[in-house]
Amino acid sequence: MNAMDVIPYQQEAYYVFDRGYIGYARLYRIALHEAFFVARAKPNLKFKRMYSRKVDKSAGVLCDQSGKLSGIRTAKLYPEKIRRVKYYDAETKRTFVYLTNCMELAASQIALRYKNRMVSYCD
Repeated sequence: MNAMDVIPYQQEAYYVFDRGYIGYARLYRIALHEAFFVARAKPNLKFKRMYSRKVDKSAGVLCDQSGKLSGIRTAKLYPEKIRRVKYYDAETKRTFVYLTNCMELAASQIALRYKNRMVSYCD
């Protein structure tokens, strides 16, 4: 998690983190750099839904919501709207919950970014 403090975040880049690396102030810093993050949510996440988007359940997306963190401390550390995507991975038969500040990508693309986090591409 401490490495998040020294990463030179680039505008419009995507950074993907596992839930063990979630630090809400650090995620907010990424958002302030106009970069994007996708992170697995912790099980004790306190989230207040403001609105929901339609989802394609056949693609594994169970919900796609925008709202705010509602924990006393976390709401102060990340004061902006955030997106929560719940996804069922049929391959592993597991359900995942992701947090992101990217509001434009389809929910299935958010899940795919996390799933492929360890894959590197070469031109």
